[in-house]
Formats: sequence, C-alpha cells, structure tokens
Amino acid sequence: MDRETYLYELSKELAVLPKIEARQAIQYYQEYFDDSIENGKSEFEVITSLGTPSSVATQIIASSNIKDSQQKVLEEDKENPKAYTQTNPKTKSKTGLVIAFSPIIFPLVLVAYILGFTFIVVGFSLLFSFGAVAVATIIGGIASLLGSIPAAIYFGTWILMAELISAGLVLIGVGLLFYLLTLKTYQGVKYMCKKISSLLLRRKQK
Repeated sequence: MDRETYLYELSKELAVLPKIEARQAIQYYQEYFDDSIENGKSEFEVITSLGTPSSVATQIIASSNIKDSQQKVLEEDKENPKAYTQTNPKTKSKTGLVIAFSPIIFPLVLVAYILGFTFIVVGFSLLFSFGAVAVATIIGGIASLLGSIPAAIYFGTWILMAELISAGLVLIGVGLLFYLLTLKTYQGVKYMCKKISSLLLRRKQK
C-alpha cells in the first residue's frame, strides 16, 4: 500500500464524519506524510507507524464523537446553569467540602471578626488615653516653664526656678513620647479598620 492508496482508504472510512472534519483529517495526514518523508522516512515506514486506515479512522471518529458530546453538554449547561451545578463533580466536591468544614470554618471566622473588632475598640481606647496624657503632660510642662520665673521671684530662691524648669522639660519630654505613641496607635487602628472593611466587602461580593 502506498501513500495515495492509504489516504484514499482513510477518506472512505471517514465518510461518516462531516465533510469539513474529514477534509481536515486528510489534510493533516497528508502533511504528516510530507514531514516524515522530508525527515528521511519511507512511505512504508510512515504507514507502518500509523497503522491501518481503519484503525486511524476509528480513533478520529471516536475523538469527534467525544467533542460533539462535550459541546452538547456545554450548550445544555448554558441553557440550564442549575443542571450544571447539580451534575458537575467539581462543584459537588467543593460544595461537599464547604458543608463538611462549615462547623469549623464559621466559628473561626466569627472569632476572627470578634477579635478584630476587639482590637479596634482597645486601639481607640489607647488612642484617646495616650492623646489625653500627651496633651496634659505637655500643657503641664509648659505651665511649669512659664511659672518658674514668677515662682522664683515670689519665693526669693533660684533653686525653685531650676526645679520647675527641670520638671517642665521632663513633662514636655513625656508628653512628646505619648504623642508618638498616639500616632503609632492611630496608624495601627487605621490599618485594622481597613483590613476588616476589605474582608467585609469581599464577603458581600461573594
């Protein structure tokens, strides 16, 4: 059997397919013969490696039938999405996993939300506390500095003035420290609010 006879026999076997598919298959094997012969193989070697026209045609027809059945399933799924959800094994497996792990997942999610809101409440409490301490100590330090000279004149001792200045500087330093803590706490609370709001938005979208 030579190349022409092989392709002729194959075309007869593929007569059950639509003409476009049969023509594409014949064209493919014509090119396959050309490429193999260019690579140094003989027609006999190519035919031997392919098998009989009947066996090749059987594989092509089976592949075509699979494609047709898949196409029908896809079309049915588009018309009836619920049927796809009910029959698709991947969807069933995912649904089964969600149902199986729901007694564990939902409490964990609830605990995560509670902890997040707790951190926010604690953060706001610390924010106001640090802010109040910062303002109070800075005001106290400035008052101590401003009152050092009148106190020294009134009591007639410069030692008191030095003590009031030292105390004022210490209070201002402590106030600045609490001011920095207030800024850090504010950044942390802001970050937690963004995270929780983004998680809530994602959950609503799902």
